[in-house]
Amino acid sequence: MMRCLRVVPGQGARPPASAWVAALAAGCLALWLVVLLAAHDARARVERTATALRDNLELALADTLGIAHQDHALAGVPCRGVARQLREQGAYTAYVLDVELVARGMRYCSAVRGEMALPLDELLPWRPGLQYRLAAAGPGKGTALAVFSGTAPGQGVLVWVDGRYLADMVQSAGRLGFADIGIEVAGTRFMLGASKAAGADEAPGHGEAAGVPALVPRDTVWQGGDGIVDVRQLAGHPIAVVAGAPRSMIFHEGLKYLLLPPLAALLAALAACAWQSRRAARRSFAAELRRGLRQGEFVPYYQPLVDLESGLCTGVEVLARWQHPRRGLLEPDAFIPAIERQRLAVALTLCLIPQVLRDFAALAPVPAFHIAFNITAEHFDDAGFWADDSALFALLQANVTPVLEITERDAVSLAEPQRSAIQRAKARGIKLAVDDFGTGYCGLAYFKRFEVDFLKLDRLFVQAEPGDKVSGQIVDATLSFAYALDLAVVAEGIESEPQRALLAAKGVRLGQGYLFARPMTAAALREWLPARLEPAPPAPSSWRVHKPHDPAREVPLGA
Repeated sequence: MMRCLRVVPGQGARPPASAWVAALAAGCLALWLVVLLAAHDARARVERTATALRDNLELALADTLGIAHQDHALAGVPCRGVARQLREQGAYTAYVLDVELVARGMRYCSAVRGEMALPLDELLPWRPGLQYRLAAAGPGKGTALAVFSGTAPGQGVLVWVDGRYLADMVQSAGRLGFADIGIEVAGTRFMLGASKAAGADEAPGHGEAAGVPALVPRDTVWQGGDGIVDVRQLAGHPIAVVAGAPRSMIFHEGLKYLLLPPLAALLAALAACAWQSRRAARRSFAAELRRGLRQGEFVPYYQPLVDLESGLCTGVEVLARWQHPRRGLLEPDAFIPAIERQRLAVALTLCLIPQVLRDFAALAPVPAFHIAFNITAEHFDDAGFWADDSALFALLQANVTPVLEITERDAVSLAEPQRSAIQRAKARGIKLAVDDFGTGYCGLAYFKRFEVDFLKLDRLFVQAEPGDKVSGQIVDATLSFAYALDLAVVAEGIESEPQRALLAAKGVRLGQGYLFARPMTAAALREWLPARLEPAPPAPSSWRVHKPHDPAREVPLGA
């Protein structure tokens, strides 16, 4: 039968023009903000570069002026007596190219060339105080910064700052993407790649190769273009550092604002997908758990509990296995954490009890035979688990003794409802054990309020390395504690005969581990158990720690 789709008024209509206008305005506003931010970042980048160049140059000039002031007294002294001192000064200061002495208007002594005779006014006119000029340091030499300190008329000290040092500073900044950067002194600018600019041939140093910093007149800088310029004046010197970049830098800076949001959105989407996938996997696994419980895929395995002296079996611990339809038989570590997260522990226990009853109906164990189940905090909070008609109490009708093992990985409530439920269960014949003693949440109040019958010593202490005094002392203290409270101790994880013998010598009567048997199916238990059953029910007191324990006479566990 065909179904007609009724068109609801307003559905499928085009957005009004005002919506398009608003979207366009929002886009323009976002673009405007991106331009503002990019322009700010581009200018800040230029300013940082100019500031760094200024700071480096100020440090170089501070040492240069120090040399000039030290040599004031040498001006006028014959060159033969001071040439060695000048050479040492130039050698010990990396960026000083040469030091010259001036007297009677003549440059007469050089740290590099020795005695010389060149008029000072060919370079700059004599004046008292400091003078600066960018010029060629000599025939065939590159551009350098001349710093002259005049003292008496026609007399003073001339220090040359190596142009290679200046070029390194300029070129390193130029590699960051700045088209024009340089040092300006007395109207002449030392610039990166400026040898290509108009008028470069008229300046000193014009013979330098293209792309190498060269001297250019001020009025040729920035001709034919526009950009971002920052000028930083050196403190106490008539020198400025100029850094410039084209407007295209704004576009490059803006790319991060245009690309980062989509990239961040993509990463956020990937993270959300991963989280959603993990969440979906958990939901799917939780659904599989519930399906498996409904369809009876969880089956009991049994690990025997053995008398350490006689080797006879006194009970079993019920361990769950999942017979997964696709993944095969799964160990508890693969599903118990999820069972507890989904609060399905009670459902799992109630699923296993009927199977255990069917398995032991054919075994006919002795009346005091123990069947132990692990329980968690969830069991204590579930009123139905403790109800009179619960499957838990059906175990009492099967001529066995149920034992509930509190796992220490959970903090169990000690509230009145939980205590009352346990007291009623114990009054009907159910025993209580504390599992993995000493490794989890268990407090000593459990033993007072829950009337514990068994204490299970964790495998961590049973399997301690030989000579482990700490574990040995813990075992001794635990046994003394159990003797004082008249508790039966069960040692878990016994895997060797020396471990069994030592625990038996310490007074431990019960144990379990791979030395005796691995967890097994009901069919395997039917073959293994009959030859290891006690002919008569053991006295309950025989399972207690049957003698006072003297730790001083014992060797460490595992020795």
